Amino acid sequence: MFTNTHTLRNMFFATAAALLIASVSTGCKKDDKEPDTPKAENLSPKFDAGFAAALQAEKIVKDAKYITADEIASVKLIDVSGSKSVQGELTSLKGIELFKSLTTLKCSYNKIQKLDLTSNTDLVELDCEFNEKLNEIKVSGLTKLESLSFGHCSHLNQIDLSSCVALKRLSFPDSGLDKLDVSMCPNLYYIDAYNNYLEYIDISKNTKVTTLEVSGNPGSGDEHDRIFTIYVWSGFDANFPPAGFTQERMWSHQTADVQLVYKVK
Repeated sequence: MFTNTHTLRNMFFATAAALLIASVSTGCKKDDKEPDTPKAENLSPKFDAGFAAALQAEKIVKDAKYITADEIASVKLIDVSGSKSVQGELTSLKGIELFKSLTTLKCSYNKIQKLDLTSNTDLVELDCEFNEKLNEIKVSGLTKLESLSFGHCSHLNQIDLSSCVALKRLSFPDSGLDKLDVSMCPNLYYIDAYNNYLEYIDISKNTKVTTLEVSGNPGSGDEHDRIFTIYVWSGFDANFPPAGFTQERMWSHQTADVQLVYKVK
C-alpha cells in the first residue's frame, strides 16, 4: 500500500514538473519572438510621377513607386535636366519640398511651369534655364542661395529675391522679366539681364557688381527714342564703368533706339 501510494505521488510530481517545464518553454518562445518591424511610409504619392521616375533613372531613389524618407534625407544634388538636343518632359517637380538637405538643383531644358522651393532652405545653386513654360519661381526664405539661373524662360515676368541675401550670381538672359529688385542682395557680383523687358535696373545697393549685361531691354520713352537707366552708387565712375558692364551705349528694340545712361541714386 505504501509502495503504490509513493509511486503514485512520484508520478504526480513528475507529470506536474513536465507540464510546468513545457509551459515555461512555450512562454519563453512566445516572449522571445521579435516584433515585426513597421514598414517605412511610402512617400511616392506625394511626388509627381514623372519627377519620381526621373529620380529613379538618376539612381537618387531605388523605386519610383516606393520612396522612403530615409533614402532622400541626405540628398544634396538633384540633376534632372534635359539638353538642347534631348528636351526633358518634366512638367512638375512636386515632391522637391521633401528634400530638406538639397543644396543644388538642376532642371534645365524641361517643361516645368511652376517651382516652389521655399521648403528647400539649404539650397545654394538653382539652374532652371530653358523651361519656356515656367511662369513662377518661389525662392522666399532661401538665405543660402548663391547662384540663380533662369535664362530663356520667356513666360516668367517677376521674381521675389528679397530673401536671397547671399545671392552672388544672377543670370536670366532672354527671359520675360519687366521688373527686378536686387536691393536685398548686397553680395551680387554678376548680373546677366540681357534681352528682357526691363525699363531700368537699380544696382545702387550692389557695390560688388563687376559684371552687368542689360542690352536688349526696352528702357522707357516713346516708340522711337528710349532710355535705359542704370542707377548706381555714389562714387561710381560712369565714364569708366567696370570692363564687365554692358559696353554698348545704344541698341535697338523693335522700332526704337535705346540709349544707356548712368544715374547716381
